[in-house]
Amino acid sequence: MSRRDEGIAMTTQRPGTRPPVDAPPLNPRATRRLLRKLAIWLLVLVGLPYLLYKLNFPTYSWGQKTTVTVMTPAGERSGSAVVQVRWADTPDILPDAPSFQSDVRGEATVVDLGEGRYLFALISGAEQRGIAVFGDGRSYWLEQIKTVAASRGETREIPPAHRPLLVTFADINDPASVQRVDPDDLDASLGCERPQTGDAFPWREQGKTWRQWQEARALEQARQAAAHEAGLPAGLSAAMVEADKIMDTHVKKTKEEVARLRALQSQFTYKQFDAWRKAKWKLQRQFTLASRDTSHDCHRLSSIALAITGETVTQGRVEAVLGWWCDYRKKRARLNGSNSIAVSTNELSDNLGTGAFRIGECS
Repeated sequence: MSRRDEGIAMTTQRPGTRPPVDAPPLNPRATRRLLRKLAIWLLVLVGLPYLLYKLNFPTYSWGQKTTVTVMTPAGERSGSAVVQVRWADTPDILPDAPSFQSDVRGEATVVDLGEGRYLFALISGAEQRGIAVFGDGRSYWLEQIKTVAASRGETREIPPAHRPLLVTFADINDPASVQRVDPDDLDASLGCERPQTGDAFPWREQGKTWRQWQEARALEQARQAAAHEAGLPAGLSAAMVEADKIMDTHVKKTKEEVARLRALQSQFTYKQFDAWRKAKWKLQRQFTLASRDTSHDCHRLSSIALAITGETVTQGRVEAVLGWWCDYRKKRARLNGSNSIAVSTNELSDNLGTGAFRIGECS
């Protein structure tokens, strides 16, 4: 550039700006090295804390395959479904916060019984069921979770106390027609065309399942024998039994019940009643629930088995059978059509939502 051109450049420079400088050419290798170092530092700053967190608070997941087998007049029918269960250990930030968090992904087990009737084993409680079936019930919670996660390939029968809730529909197109199915008495909900003369079903008359009826009998027998077991005067037994029944009610007590309870409590001391209740609980635990003979039933439950598996999660069967599921899911409605927060009745349709059949959005 000549002196004349330099003078022109100087005269054309805008006030308050630097004169142009000839920058050195970019070095691609140096740029790549710089970006690589930045990426490594970013990985260390973000990845290392995450890795340490996962090492201290691991997550365990597995597949649970529930298989329900039912004997029907037309032969054996079965259905199975796989859900994904995840348990995550979490830091104890708050005193009352849970140490573990769990979630389930999947849908209920569907059994086609024929003639438009279906049996559903709901997924509610699936995260606890695997631990109840494969855990030992005594170890620390994390150890039991590890045991279940390491049980892949194993299959076990689900004990009666941990069976999933079984339901059916009087009309598969009407969600409000949902009915609870007694696993020990399927005919109570599914019906039986074969005559059952001479059979007595006192649990049906009381609106209970077979197991509920057995547990109620065990409770009543324990109440009657508790005074003798505790070494208390026999004359106190009737008052304690009546007082215990009033105290065990889960609804708000009336003024008359409160007055009656006070009158009964005046007949014995707190120490005597405490000894009586401990004796009652001991006798209840000793009571063995009898199994019901279902050999003459039209429908009977053959088995409900649980397997820890690596199979993919079951999807689509519930929606294929329950044509209304997606609409109710979008409305966030329970099976009786209500989407209010308050549950005002004990009806099954008022207490079940779409999430009991499938967790997830419409497919």
